Amino acid sequence: MRHAALTLIVFFAVGCNAFRPSQTLNLTPNPIQVAALGYSSVAFASYTGDAMVTGHITALGGRGNDIVAYVLADDDFTNWLNGHQFRAYFSSGKITAATLHVGPLPAGSYHLVFDNRFSLLAKKTVAGTVLERFTK
Repeated sequence: MRHAALTLIVFFAVGCNAFRPSQTLNLTPNPIQVAALGYSSVAFASYTGDAMVTGHITALGGRGNDIVAYVLADDDFTNWLNGHQFRAYFSSGKITAATLHVGPLPAGSYHLVFDNRFSLLAKKTVAGTVLERFTK
């Protein structure tokens, strides 16, 4: 009897997570324009502590067709903006194309950042799809 009750509890605990509905949010529904010497950011949140950010991006514009992409927590975004040390969950380096697979992210506020501050004259367009997936 004790073994059956333990099995039922374990099954129930595992089963609850298996059947929790998931949700997907498109962080980049349209191409994103990034000005020369500028950046663009998309704010999003991980409420459940299990958010995954996945997708593929391509940069177009200028001589190098390049951009730098980051996934930053809120405090790190503020530090990055002010030129201070920061920690990135994802940092692409200067790229033309990149695949993102980040997470799971702890509960909190985040920013998907496209950085073109290195480009003196050329604006950039970032195309692709970046999704946030999480359970409800």
